[in-house]
Amino acid sequence: RTAVVDPEPGGGAARVAAGMLAAVTELHYGEETLLGLNLASAARYPAFVAELEEATGLDVGHRACGTLAVALDADDRAHLRELHAL
Repeated sequence: RTAVVDPEPGGGAARVAAGMLAAVTELHYGEETLLGLNLASAARYPAFVAELEEATGLDVGHRACGTLAVALDADDRAHLRELHAL
């Protein structure tokens, strides 16, 4: 068993999850073309962030920290296996 505990619910990632760059976890089997586009976009994003921060003088708060994908049932596990196969 794994417990994920958030000491401050409603803050952190929960507050900005709509801004995540999920290059792989938002795909479905057969979307290899989209996968290529997503990965290329994710690779270019850090340079965009640096340019934006330089132009504005503001820290945009971008962090590259990975994704934890959790399977809650057999269907979820099957979906994660399909993503892994991509």
